[in-house]
Amino acid sequence: MRRFFLTTLLFIALFLSGAFAQSTVKLEGCVYDDDDGSPIAGASLVLENTGFAAVTDNFGCYRFENIPAGNYRLKITAAGYEDRTIAGVSIVVDVSRRVVIRLAKKTYRVGDIKVEGRRLEVSSDRVTVIEKEQIKKTKVRDLTELLDGVEGVYVQKTSPMSGRAQVRIRGGSAKQVLVLLDGQKMNMSGSGEVDFGSVPLDAVERVEVHKGGASAEFGADAFAGVINIVTRPRTLLGDFSASARLTQGQRNADSYALSLENPVRSDKFSVRFNYENRSADGDFDYAYTASGSGGTADSTVSGTRVNNDMNSENYFVSGLYQPSSKIKLSFSGQAYDNENGLPGPPSNQNEYARFSDDRALVTAAVAYEPSSRSRYRLETGYTRYEQRFTDLESRTNNFDSRYVNDIFTIHAGHDRRLLKDNRLKIGTEIRRDILDHDDFYIPTWSMGRTVRDSWGVYFIDEQRLDISALKGFDELSVDVALRYDNAYTDKDSTSWLDATTSHHAVEWSPKAGLALSKRTARIDYVFRAGWGRSFRLPAINSLWKNDLLARGNPGLKPERSEHYEAGFELVGAYGVLNISSGLTFYRSDITDLIVWVQGYGSTWRPENLAEARTSGHEEFIELTLFDKIFSFKYQNTITDARNKTEGPNDYDKLLVFTPRYLTDLTAGVDYKGIKISYSVRLVDKVYILKANTKYYRGYRLDDLKIGLSRDFAGHWTVGLDYNLYNVLDEDYVLISQYPMPGREWQVGVSLNYHIQKEE
Repeated sequence: MRRFFLTTLLFIALFLSGAFAQSTVKLEGCVYDDDDGSPIAGASLVLENTGFAAVTDNFGCYRFENIPAGNYRLKITAAGYEDRTIAGVSIVVDVSRRVVIRLAKKTYRVGDIKVEGRRLEVSSDRVTVIEKEQIKKTKVRDLTELLDGVEGVYVQKTSPMSGRAQVRIRGGSAKQVLVLLDGQKMNMSGSGEVDFGSVPLDAVERVEVHKGGASAEFGADAFAGVINIVTRPRTLLGDFSASARLTQGQRNADSYALSLENPVRSDKFSVRFNYENRSADGDFDYAYTASGSGGTADSTVSGTRVNNDMNSENYFVSGLYQPSSKIKLSFSGQAYDNENGLPGPPSNQNEYARFSDDRALVTAAVAYEPSSRSRYRLETGYTRYEQRFTDLESRTNNFDSRYVNDIFTIHAGHDRRLLKDNRLKIGTEIRRDILDHDDFYIPTWSMGRTVRDSWGVYFIDEQRLDISALKGFDELSVDVALRYDNAYTDKDSTSWLDATTSHHAVEWSPKAGLALSKRTARIDYVFRAGWGRSFRLPAINSLWKNDLLARGNPGLKPERSEHYEAGFELVGAYGVLNISSGLTFYRSDITDLIVWVQGYGSTWRPENLAEARTSGHEEFIELTLFDKIFSFKYQNTITDARNKTEGPNDYDKLLVFTPRYLTDLTAGVDYKGIKISYSVRLVDKVYILKANTKYYRGYRLDDLKIGLSRDFAGHWTVGLDYNLYNVLDEDYVLISQYPMPGREWQVGVSLNYHIQKEE
């Protein structure tokens, strides 16, 4: 199936590249930012000593026609970029020529002040965007390690090298974070969980992290934030590259990855293939302590973690076809297989339980831009998850359960610039989630088929105003948004326990924000403030799950929040020093928070907590010296997440498994292919029980990373890296009764072959 999938896509790529390779244009191409690869609109191109000139469109593309044969000098200019001249541009009769151009950002000098390539997004939302070039420079191993470096983001991983991970934002749970892959929902309909290990980092084009509620733009489940992972290229890749990476780590943690970029030589088509295989034995010795308060005694648990192995195989493909400067068609596809053990809690470890996860994903999008003022976009996607949980060998509590989850999505949108500085976005989204559950061990516990149909419409307006007449600020940005969502969930009843077989929710999600910004020769700064409302639908398992340990609650209400935030950010430079910093205060008032409560007979059941409040702030300071040779970064998140439901024992208590502070300190050196970084993470204690009478102690994690890279023979790059995690061999716990391993090492080697397309 996987071979057929990749072979078919490769055939399509070859067919399209051949079908559209012919052109009667004498000279065409695109102009890109040399730093992040983004297209440069409005760049001027002139063939010197002729009357031929062109200007790039919104895709950064240009075109000259009917040029006489001969040799020319092509001059390119763009605001904010260094001028460039390309000599020896040869025009031959009946032969079309394509020249891809990359421009470097201009460096501005005022005395001893140097400001180089500063970019500060002027919007009411501070969205963290990590581009592909930045990802390469960080030399992280996987997506969770990349996200772990974003302030306000808390990654809980069962093992640094081979475990499954949950990602939390600003004190929210992992299920309250909406994760999108090329616009397609990754959260499983049954549990709301996401496996970040299923996305190979080499395939990622960029990652967008929206912190705080974002339902006004993204709809249901964007309750605590959104992580938008993009693999589809925004521009034609141009260059050809092939790379291989092999890593070896402790406990037989192995991985190898292959990547092939732009193997089909075409002026209008780009494609990228990725393959990754990961495996680990996973077993390790552990020890941790649960401490008590109010007279509760401490308890220490130690032993060996068993049945902790994993093995996964991942195929990924993405591409872009651009038949003209006004039309772009992009796609992505994936086939992923994973199998691992389910060790269970230390108090009752299971050496026989297994879990398998097979998934397939296909997405496609078409963008049409008839003019610089208007843009239409249509996206569609399909994902299938097939998961199986089995244990037929233990003496007690056997199980054999399968979940098949299909997710279909259609999203249509229109962006239009009404006035010079006003941008309007309208759109609609339709989604169908189908979950089939079979319990082969006890068939009467099967949930059967559940279908959730949801649709939403949204309106977003962004207005920018020139206020340079006022002292202290240059620009005011005002954003308003409103979204309507309607979701209906219907279950085919297979159990006498199903007294209710439907669930309906209608939600309005408004949002408003503003930003004030100033750009000077020394620094740029922006102040932001925003307000909004968001919601999360109950996961299907929360509504109707039924087994030995858990019972669903079809009467659950959606979680709702009203959230606020305000903060500032600045970037600047002085001599050899560059600085960026920011501080954001946030608060979220939550109603109907869904929590699982243990009832009679040790059976867990979800309930709506009447009220909760999450508040806090996050700050960061980053310094770089001598053209980024030396770097220092401090980031800190303070979160106070409390139960505000009136009651005798739990009122005003901290929510469980939510640390009050996360502090990261990182120092690094990056010089002539040598990259060294040392980081320290400090994490506060977390409470285990709602009454805050028992907790896991806080901990400190030290990580060391060393990387070497060398270019040779013009096209080859070889890299070697060594990572040492938990240098001090700290004992700690992230998830309830799931201890983490101690010190771990990893060694990797990579080889890359790169050919730059003719310029």
